[in-house]
Amino acid sequence: MHRGSLTAHETAAGLEPPRIEVSVMLVRALASVLLQRGLRLEELLDHELPALNADPCVGRVSMSEYQALLARASLRTGDPALGLACGLQAAESSFGLVNALVTHAPSLRLALELLSRFHPLLLDGVRVSLTERLGVATLRCEFPRLGPSLERSFAEMIVAGIERMLRVLGSTGESVNAVCFEHERPTHHQAYAAAFGGVERFGHGFTGVVFAAEILDRAHAYADPALESLLCSEAQRRLEQVRRPAKCGERVLAIMRTQPQGEPIVAERVARELGISVRSLRRHLLDEGTSFRALAQSVLQETACAMLQERELTIKAIADELGFADATAFHRAFKRWMQLTPCEYRARLHWAPEPHLAVASSA
Repeated sequence: MHRGSLTAHETAAGLEPPRIEVSVMLVRALASVLLQRGLRLEELLDHELPALNADPCVGRVSMSEYQALLARASLRTGDPALGLACGLQAAESSFGLVNALVTHAPSLRLALELLSRFHPLLLDGVRVSLTERLGVATLRCEFPRLGPSLERSFAEMIVAGIERMLRVLGSTGESVNAVCFEHERPTHHQAYAAAFGGVERFGHGFTGVVFAAEILDRAHAYADPALESLLCSEAQRRLEQVRRPAKCGERVLAIMRTQPQGEPIVAERVARELGISVRSLRRHLLDEGTSFRALAQSVLQETACAMLQERELTIKAIADELGFADATAFHRAFKRWMQLTPCEYRARLHWAPEPHLAVASSA
């Protein structure tokens, strides 16, 4: 969770707290990958996701829901390359309208501008920027800070889509000089080599793609300005649908995520930021089929999962940071959420816990 939330005055003035959501198309990409491994997405759901039955171009799920699905899928499959597989699947079949729009843009430069403009149709919170120097173009991608595992999955997904777009619109397989990732080289780096042809780089200063600037304005076979204009109008219409006013539960989650770690999540503070009474807050949430306690537990769970990815943090330190009485209380809560102990969850993330972590977790 990050500092810096909207005040009650700003909320009353009509400003919405930022929401972090992903397109249901990315959930469907995960479902396709799981099916290839003999699993059905429904086996991982602990509640119905109405968005799965919505228009795939505007259906959305919360980041916490997607994060929970991806974590459960990784645990069930034991596949360290699952995030990369989902990224490749999404890049090839799930980018929908955005993919069609950038493909028919008159040039790669305009395609990248459209991608930057309409990426919220796929994922909130991403920033894409292009720089050119000495004949080399660098496309940088910045993602929401959601923990190393989820950030890596989104990096793989977005970068895979951009890399494939460059290869198609650049009209040559040699256009891409390097595919860069901030994270260190993973144990399943061979999967990256198969996907990106050996030009992948790890532990880089940024996540993105480096390529020859000369292809930015080169004409390509898929350019169709008339169709691009029609698709752009449709994308704008759907973007406005996606940016509809947030429901009460979504706004509550956004506020909870901005609260400093270690401070208790209390209804009085959230209600104050929304400019309503606690009674009204609870009634609105009940009308939406949820409760303040359920949302608080959801945020606590996603924060715990993100912190467990930070291998330098002991279980006791995480328990303290999240406001638990002790490591034992955190242990019980996490086992209830994930059906795994914190150490078991950490071990399934494909790096062995260091001795002091294992000792601390049993405290």
